[in-house]
Amino acid sequence: MTAHEDAMRELDAQGAFSRAPWVREAMSAVRREAFVPAVIRRDDGDVYTRVDRHTDPAGWAAVVHGRGPVVTRVDDGANGAHGEVATSSISDRLAVASFLTALDNRTTTPRHRRPRPLPEADPEES
Repeated sequence: MTAHEDAMRELDAQGAFSRAPWVREAMSAVRREAFVPAVIRRDDGDVYTRVDRHTDPAGWAAVVHGRGPVVTRVDDGANGAHGEVATSSISDRLAVASFLTALDNRTTTPRHRRPRPLPEADPEES
């Protein structure tokens, strides 16, 4: 079983797709790797360590398919081996599934009012 399949199985167990099965189909078809840059950061507790897909493909895949967000930038763009502050990331898999489910108007209650029609122009004011 691949890391992607493990991640999908975990999301299934969490009920991530119960309200919108199409989200499972989408997340299965479009792998997370498509949205992740070649260089990311692994959270090592007190620092974020650089992980490169080309030099450490297994380490990179472990971060991409692990739990939590994938940190893509640290210290506002610093390029060193370690960083202290995450300044950009890709959302956690469960959050992505939730966001996509929320977009499905078949699974949510509309919360927006319909726009009111504009009043017709008064011909005498023209």
